[in-house]
Formats: sequence, structure tokens, C-alpha cells
Amino acid sequence: MKTAIVLAGGLGTRLHTITKDLIPKPMVLVQKRPFLYWILKYLKTQDIQKVILAVSHHAHTIVDHFGYDYDDLCLDYSIEKSPLGTGGAIWQAWQLVKEDSVTIINGDTYFPIDLVCMTNHHMDAANDVTIGIKMMKNFDRYGAVSIDQRNIIHAFGEKKWKAQGYINGGIYMMNRSVLSGFKIGQPFSLEREIFEKKASHLQIGGYKSRRTFIDIGIPEDYHRIQTLSLK
Repeated sequence: MKTAIVLAGGLGTRLHTITKDLIPKPMVLVQKRPFLYWILKYLKTQDIQKVILAVSHHAHTIVDHFGYDYDDLCLDYSIEKSPLGTGGAIWQAWQLVKEDSVTIINGDTYFPIDLVCMTNHHMDAANDVTIGIKMMKNFDRYGAVSIDQRNIIHAFGEKKWKAQGYINGGIYMMNRSVLSGFKIGQPFSLEREIFEKKASHLQIGGYKSRRTFIDIGIPEDYHRIQTLSLK
């Protein structure tokens, strides 16, 4: 897969003391650079050639900073006129993509999975969706996924404290057919309308990774990522 969609329209409500409602969440500074810089840098190492940035809140700050050709990556923008939810944002952005399968990344998550290996897994398993998953301990911010011996996800749990389990790491490989029943511009949640409601009808696989996982959505983790070694 040569194209990735990055969900970069987050309001950053929980990071208001940092964004001050002047920039979108993916533009907060991480080690003196916008967080989105680190995502694009990672994607370039994974043989991605084109990135569609799904933007909304203060979209101009992202467009003005990165433009349409950044460090040999071809960039394009899908701008939401009104909130579309994760699913609606992805489906609108997909109209700028020719491929029938794409990589999708949350713009507030750092989880540098080997995308080449994940692509091979997605294709070999003939999954409709493949989700990058991470084993975590003592967590309550994330919903755990139920996975079988074939690495097929059968259920998505609610966010509650769990001693140990695999979580959704915010990186997906998806086939176009998964979203084809929705209208362009129709707001919907990828997590609720696809993952939770259609887990029994679609083949949703999990790709396990031990790579560093961090979600910058809260100040605690935002400050923690400043000390990590980012590639």
C-alpha cells in the first residue's frame, strides 16, 4: 500500500492548555516539531508515497505548514466542512485515493508498526480490516479487543480498567468495500458503526506489535512523549 490517510482533525479538547484552541491537536509541538512531522517521517520510512490528511479544526495551520509536497511525500487534503466523525472523515478522504486498500492512522497516536509486514499480513489473511494492536497492562483509557488464535478480532470492549489485554493501536488497513455503503459527507463513527456493529460480519484481523505506543491526547502522555526516542 502506497497511500495513507491520516486523521488530523482532532479538536484537542483535553490539551486545551497546550493548543489554546489556536492549533489542531496534531500540530502541538513534540520535541520542538509538530507531532504531525513525526507521523509523516515515520510514513516515509514505510514506503508510503502519498498521504491524505483529513483535516477540519484550524485546517489552514496544517496546510500552510506542510503544503502539498513535503520531504518527497505527496500530500493532499480532505477538509471537513462540518464534523464527520472518524468514519465519515475517512470515507470523504478516500475519494482522493485510487487504491481499493489504504493505511489509516490516527493523527494523535505514535505507534511505529512495520507497515510492510502489516500489509503482507492483511493480504495473506484476506482481511476486510486489519488493526494494529498492542498488549497493555493496567489500563482504562482504551477498550480491549477480543482476539482468537487466528488473530481474528471478534469483539471490542468498552473503556474500563483491565489488568491486561490487547488494545486498538489506531493504525488500520482497510478495503474500500467496508465503507462503500455510506454516503459521502455522512457523519459516522468508524469504531461504533463498523468495528462494534459489524465485527461478526466482517473479517477484522489483529496485527500484534511490540513497538512503542503512545496517545498524546492527554497532558500526561503529551509530556511523556517529549522524553522518548522518536524515529
